[in-house]
Amino acid sequence: MVFMPITWSCAGLSVPWNQPELSLSELANEADIEIVSACGGKSICSTCKVQVKEGGEFLSRRSDAEERIAQRLKWDDSIRLSCATKQISDGTVVLKRLIKPPGEKKRERRLAMQKGLGSIRPLAILFTDLKGFTPLSEQLPAFDLVYVLNRYFSTLKATITKHGGVINLWVGDEMSCVFGLEKSDNKSYGEDAVNCALEIRDRIQTLSKSIEKEFSINLDVGIGIHFGDVVVGNIGRADDLNFGRVGEAMNVASRIERKTRDHQCDILISETVYKQISSEKQQFKSVGEIPLKGVSQSITLYKYSPKEKAIKG
Repeated sequence: MVFMPITWSCAGLSVPWNQPELSLSELANEADIEIVSACGGKSICSTCKVQVKEGGEFLSRRSDAEERIAQRLKWDDSIRLSCATKQISDGTVVLKRLIKPPGEKKRERRLAMQKGLGSIRPLAILFTDLKGFTPLSEQLPAFDLVYVLNRYFSTLKATITKHGGVINLWVGDEMSCVFGLEKSDNKSYGEDAVNCALEIRDRIQTLSKSIEKEFSINLDVGIGIHFGDVVVGNIGRADDLNFGRVGEAMNVASRIERKTRDHQCDILISETVYKQISSEKQQFKSVGEIPLKGVSQSITLYKYSPKEKAIKG
């Protein structure tokens, strides 16, 4: 049995194959259209609800479970549970998800801020990686290393998300993220990034104690932060575009992170970031104008020096 494609107007896509035994949500998932389903498709919640904009007569009747939810929430006939509804006869069906996945909402907001293929945005950029990663990778068996890195990455991701950052790139043990994509007051971007860096530092130190007991190794992180203009836009082939951030400011942040080894510190920030922070400013000390590889002009950097603050007090 072959039916006409189901169109999901909210995603701008049509499901080209219609297997009668599959529910609307299962058909959507086959076509990589994400459906929110808090109960896992058991028809005991309303999160997978859809609005039938056209073709309701070609769909199955409400099940008893769906009818109970419909009556409780006072739905009209156009609102259906996608997990409990199937297409039963041929005809044009057009649907709209009434709850979009949170990740999709964020992507739409970012794209809405773009003009053309990209735009220039003032952002705070944070680069971080594990110091001494090469000897670490040689010391541990491969799967032990994967286990450690996964715990490390999970810690970073949770902390970055908490402070409003957006992860840009993972490469080996190195990660970059930006702050300010979803805010309009750029005076706070740098402070958000610094607060994130301080929490990363503390959480990695805590994680390192656990890892040391389990694998007899220490984790030491280097973090570099810069504030500047970043080109934000779609990058890649026309048929495979990805949301990316590029520009000199990204390169500067990466080079700053590399300098944490020379200055024996966990966190280094540029002067553009230093000017944005307030409560933590006294914990950073200038190390002077520093030349950075691939950067035309030297940049004044500040290192995190909590011990010096304690001595002065």
